[in-house]
Amino acid sequence: MSEEKMCPISLDQFSEQHCFEVDVFIQINNSKFILFGRAGQVLDPEHLNKYRQKNIQYLFVRASDFGKLVHQAVNFAGIAINQKNMSFSAKIKALENACISMFAEIKALGFDERSFSHANVVTQATINLVASYPNLASMVEKLISNSARDERHALMVSAIAGMMGVSMGWTRSATLERLSLGGLLHDIGKLNLPDDIMARPFESLKPDEQTIYKSHCEFGRQTLAKLRVIPDDVRLMVFEHHECADGSGYPRGAKDLLISPYGRVLILANAFTEMVLGFGGTFISKNNIKKSLEIIENEQSEKFNRDCIKALNVVVGREWKKGAA
Repeated sequence: MSEEKMCPISLDQFSEQHCFEVDVFIQINNSKFILFGRAGQVLDPEHLNKYRQKNIQYLFVRASDFGKLVHQAVNFAGIAINQKNMSFSAKIKALENACISMFAEIKALGFDERSFSHANVVTQATINLVASYPNLASMVEKLISNSARDERHALMVSAIAGMMGVSMGWTRSATLERLSLGGLLHDIGKLNLPDDIMARPFESLKPDEQTIYKSHCEFGRQTLAKLRVIPDDVRLMVFEHHECADGSGYPRGAKDLLISPYGRVLILANAFTEMVLGFGGTFISKNNIKKSLEIIENEQSEKFNRDCIKALNVVVGREWKKGAA
């Protein structure tokens, strides 16, 4: 069993589990792994502590099983956030664990290491910011509590936007934090939409219902305007996240250079994430990423800023251009 076919998981990621969801291994050397626990086996916390005391920080799972663990972590966070009797700090911790799991998956898929490292730190700072302001945290809680997919979408857009910013040479922490925060909050205006509209695909809505749906961009800007902690340019990028470079988007129909620089990044990060998750639900695969990039480059390139498309290609790694399976 080669190292390339295995993915590392921090011991801390297993602390919330009652049993192993997949087979878990310990690494002996670069090419040898031994079974630590089988799928379905009850997890013994003391067993984990013994290995932690031996300074073992990671266990390993098969790459084919990795998405299942990420799905579990995101699902757990969604369940935790909906628990009325769970403390605020515990809910934030669950959200943080989901974020850590998602970044581990992104790293395992071979995304650009430099962009990944910067964005990982920035996203953690974003979660800490959310935790510091109860009103903001309450909004995020409501936004992502509907489903694991909603949470996954928000976290992934936040991560991809930050990574694209790094690949575009935007290395200032404040800039990357705003991209990350805008990614996390971009759909906050949907909290103002009727449930019956939110429950159906956009394409199935009647014209007047589509108009109502499109209003979530303005609702998002108005909602964030009530929080002094949110910078003006974050509110603007949330307002712009459905615009298109060719002017076919909404709410203003603004064209490329009339859209804010942050907005251009968020537009593509949001569309890319929607495509990837649309192909795979809450799971990410190399094939889904490849298909999404092909659509963006070959069918929808006019909808996105060219520099942003180049940045996205850097983020996902050059090997995607060769057709990873």
